[in-house]
Amino acid sequence: TGGILASHAARVYSGWSAAAGVYGGAIAVTEPETGMTRMVENPLGRQGITGLAADEQYLFAGTTLTGEDLPVKQDEFPQFAVLGLDTLQPYWNHSFEGAVTVDRLLYNPSVDKVAMAVDDVLRVFSVNDMRMLPSFEQKPPTITSAGLAERNDACVYYGHQNRIVRTHLETGAWEQVLEMPAEVG
Repeated sequence: TGGILASHAARVYSGWSAAAGVYGGAIAVTEPETGMTRMVENPLGRQGITGLAADEQYLFAGTTLTGEDLPVKQDEFPQFAVLGLDTLQPYWNHSFEGAVTVDRLLYNPSVDKVAMAVDDVLRVFSVNDMRMLPSFEQKPPTITSAGLAERNDACVYYGHQNRIVRTHLETGAWEQVLEMPAEVG
């Protein structure tokens, strides 16, 4: 799945991939007070939803070209998209040519940016400017952990093999902050 998150809009959003043997995905929106769920199938084309994040206005989603028991889709590119929290209609999207998966999304409110893994490489979207930022000149280590974290600062924290890495989301400056005895999961 593309994760489950509770938004400021008092809704629970979840991202899904289609059944085995089928390309596609969906975003489900559940109203906790009523228990009602609505499903929006293939909001970004026939690609699985592999990551979700949200701020007070938008839902951010990542997709993949893979499907269970299927080869990687050809002639398409995975996407990062900005959708309305209420409508789930895409306002803005960016395709990553040559990549397969956009996942592990994290909204950082301190700098109004979304960090994500694009085939395990850190990329950053500026919500305020509504644009994907260029790759950092000094490339941070790849993301090998299952998720990203933030600590009310301008950075993203993640695992790279047996290390915890902190990367500044505006400058790209990074450093190893901790070494673990085994690979970070």
